[in-house]
Amino acid sequence: MEYGLRGSGDTRIVFRYSDGTPMVSAGFSVFAPGDDVVPVATGVTDSAGEAGFRATSDGQWRVEASDSTGQAIRARIDMANGVPSVAGHRIPDWLAAVSLSLNVLLAVWFALDRRSRRAGRRAAAARPETPHHHGTISP
Repeated sequence: MEYGLRGSGDTRIVFRYSDGTPMVSAGFSVFAPGDDVVPVATGVTDSAGEAGFRATSDGQWRVEASDSTGQAIRARIDMANGVPSVAGHRIPDWLAAVSLSLNVLLAVWFALDRRSRRAGRRAAAARPETPHHHGTISP
């Protein structure tokens, strides 16, 4: 089962089964940051598997959905300055730094390699050609 965010303003979350079909008419509960016991909102997903809620503060919100067969999914939504993002789907800072460093090193290496190849071609073009003798040599 999976979930994703959609839209802006009020937070809309889409719940889907692993085959991509929406979790239609699944009950959902929304929990505010710091309160894992009492939901601040409850409801039923619509025909597209969507549930909506208004986040009133920044922090990590939890939304749980379950269908009539007992299949359930839990989503964690990070709110920062009123902008939602799926919790856990952020690249760690250290990984971004390593990736950036490697990309810069690769770019420098390619530039130096290209420069070296150009210099080699120029040097080869500047050398005079040595004459080649074909045929037989007569005594």
